[in-house]
Amino acid sequence: MEDADRHGGLLFSKLIGFDAEGNPKNEVADSIEVNDGNTEYTITLKKGWKFTDGTEVKAENFTRAWSYGANVANAQLGASSFTPIQGFEDLQKDGLKGDEQLSGLTVVDDYTFTVKLNAPSSVFKALLGSTELWEQANQIAPWGDDESFDIAYNADGGGKDIYDAICNSIHNTLGIKSQATPYPTFSEMRDDITDRKITTAFRSGWQPDYPSAYSYLYSLYDSESADGKGSNDGDYKNPEFDALIDKANTESSDDAAKQDYQQAQEILFKDLPAVPLWYANNKGVAAKNVKGFTLTWQGIEDYRNMTKE
Repeated sequence: MEDADRHGGLLFSKLIGFDAEGNPKNEVADSIEVNDGNTEYTITLKKGWKFTDGTEVKAENFTRAWSYGANVANAQLGASSFTPIQGFEDLQKDGLKGDEQLSGLTVVDDYTFTVKLNAPSSVFKALLGSTELWEQANQIAPWGDDESFDIAYNADGGGKDIYDAICNSIHNTLGIKSQATPYPTFSEMRDDITDRKITTAFRSGWQPDYPSAYSYLYSLYDSESADGKGSNDGDYKNPEFDALIDKANTESSDDAAKQDYQQAQEILFKDLPAVPLWYANNKGVAAKNVKGFTLTWQGIEDYRNMTKE
């Protein structure tokens, strides 16, 4: 999830939400039941939820929206989120109209639908809620004297000083040319990244959509999220990494999955599809007469639990 999207969860309700510590709780969903093999989910909605136009939210709204998002004809960047659902591969074929539906989704009644997965998944329920690095990089691709290592950033995000400093550090450390190259707006930069028109390194920011390492490791680096099907903007592909992510997704315990994720991250540090730079500190301010002020696990103000005296 990019920084620009991090407050979207305050505007739209999801099947499940997360409290300030990242613990899941049902929101639009009344219940979510899973079979013993973790391959089929039965989701029942709470009655009374409505869209902004007053139309009641029903099961068909989810199955149609998810199918639309998964269908390659609709060119949705979040398409890879629906990879675990049966029928996803069928919706990646040429010649689709855009209204074809995921075969793994079935409407039982107005408030109930089922989801069949291609394989057991330990994180699907959470998904319902959506140093010496520069020296190593130079060893991977020796730099020519006339080449410049440029980093693109959006000027409307206040990052000029940061990226100028990073490029100066690259120059001073490696002895190569480097400069920060601004785009006027975040939207313009993202358009070039999405269309694969950008030819330099570029800034990126991410935080999990739900409290699991799967949210960012799969979304940013799995092969299924590359080629415009997700947020793998560099089109990084490594079968060994993919296998570890798949293995973590089928583990029966969180501890076992964490070990798989750690091994997957070791691969990323060797391949360096992206270079980690920093973790941002979260900041918040509230008036003295506001009670219950806290930041959630995503660093977002927990407005739902605030009160005013």
